Amino acid sequence: MLTACETKPLPIPTQRPPQAGFCDLSDDALRRYVVAINIVGESSSSGVATLIGRKIYVLTNRHNLPRLPKIENIQFRNYRHQYTKAADIIIMGRDYAEEVGLGPARDYAVLSVKDPSIFVPLPLH
Repeated sequence: MLTACETKPLPIPTQRPPQAGFCDLSDDALRRYVVAINIVGESSSSGVATLIGRKIYVLTNRHNLPRLPKIENIQFRNYRHQYTKAADIIIMGRDYAEEVGLGPARDYAVLSVKDPSIFVPLPLH
């Protein structure tokens, strides 16, 4: 885990506004980005699929994952009810419940996907 070795707070990730036209997409088009996240035997939540470079990642809130998540227990489901598992936890921000005064931008997790084809074609915006 990347956060296990940290000695100082993580930097706040750069947030950019959506590209032109993204907010004008229909509800059906926006659902293509939504990912159901199931932590087997623990919890369910949601995230968002995104393209970073040419790879698909799932972004979610850090507090949607257990304190010590086991990668083999994390499953994703797309809007067509197709499933895949997480391949890796790329980075996790600090959990908002663990530190006083953190804003939501510091409570994040980025996960890679074992089978990114279930999210294709992800609209490019």
